[in-house]
Amino acid sequence: MRRRNILARSLGSLARKYRAFQEAWILPWFCGGGISAIPLWTLDIFVLIAKLTSTCVMGIVRVIIPPIKKNLCGETILITGAGSGIGRELALQLAELGATIICWDKDERRNNALVEEIRKKDGDCYGYTLDVTMRDQVAALATHMRRHLTDVTMVISNAGALNYGPICQLRPDTVVKLINVNLLSHIWIIQAFLPSMIERRQGHIIAINSSLGLMPCADMTSYCAAKFGLRGLMDSLSEELRLDTWTKNYYGHFCVLGHRFHRTIPYALTSLRIVLLGNKC
Repeated sequence: MRRRNILARSLGSLARKYRAFQEAWILPWFCGGGISAIPLWTLDIFVLIAKLTSTCVMGIVRVIIPPIKKNLCGETILITGAGSGIGRELALQLAELGATIICWDKDERRNNALVEEIRKKDGDCYGYTLDVTMRDQVAALATHMRRHLTDVTMVISNAGALNYGPICQLRPDTVVKLINVNLLSHIWIIQAFLPSMIERRQGHIIAINSSLGLMPCADMTSYCAAKFGLRGLMDSLSEELRLDTWTKNYYGHFCVLGHRFHRTIPYALTSLRIVLLGNKC
């Protein structure tokens, strides 16, 4: 995986370090205003101009020279929450491109039906039933797959749950379950697969998030909290691996209710497929 926006990230890191230096040393001497604020605003403007310029240049370059799509032949892709919704459609589309698909889902019936559907189309697919909120199950199954199947080269952490209502009316067990599915499960999956990817110097980790990880919404406090946390998790992971040859992938959707509006999902995934998927074999 190639490095992205190293210059912009380095400038951002420099700006954060300068802010810390200013708060510790400059502000006490200049009483926190006036002259001391000038260098900070100057640096902020410089960082903004540099990021805008680099973004525009990269956009122009990609229009003139489109990026080469990744060949997915030989890739082993794990999809959590594959039994329905976005996970199911991604599994079907990725299988068409020649990848080996591993489906994780708590619903055994739906998961097995998806595996059979992919195999009928001559796709290579395996299904496992487990609860991704159980850390021990995730770690044990990841180890089993490495020993008896193959190394996973791409993880699409898609499992999620939805709940809404005034915060004072939410049941504690419902809140805990929602946080476990929408946030903690992603951590357990990253911990299970990231070390082997780092060792092989190859891999992709993709988290499917929601637009409610970017903006608040009434009566969905616990869901928004989990999705904001997921955004922070992936951004922090990217920063943690910033100087390595790693990038994280992070996609957001607005709202997909898989069981109720399943017919709309293939069309809703069109833009995601253009960005995410690669060439056929």
